[in-house]
Amino acid sequence: GQSRYDLPFGPLHLMPPVALEALALVTKPDDVDAKGMEEVNRCVTVWAYINEKDGKIMDCGVERTLISTPLRLTFESASSILDMKHNNLQLQKGTPLYGERALVILASRLLSKWNDNQLRTDRVAVKRDERLRVREL
Repeated sequence: GQSRYDLPFGPLHLMPPVALEALALVTKPDDVDAKGMEEVNRCVTVWAYINEKDGKIMDCGVERTLISTPLRLTFESASSILDMKHNNLQLQKGTPLYGERALVILASRLLSKWNDNQLRTDRVAVKRDERLRVREL
């Protein structure tokens, strides 16, 4: 991952690069340990079940987990996957983008419902949204 601001006089790292590299997730599926087993990532996972009809959080939690190689998507790559037409040959069942697109669409739909619910029910969320909109101008 990236944890820096690129400034005219050079990068400003939010974490020392050595620490960031040591804490980064294993992202290559062919990384194996000394026993020949695929590397796993020790993580803290924040999870939530969001009702897809009204955007309310039904359950949530924080747990220590082990995960395999993650799917790395930048904002730009996720946006381009969402913008692809359904009949694109890259999106045929069995292609790598097929599963990625389904995951991105589902996450986008659920987070949008959750955000709508927050803006209907939480004054702090409304004020934060207004501040962000002013900054965009």
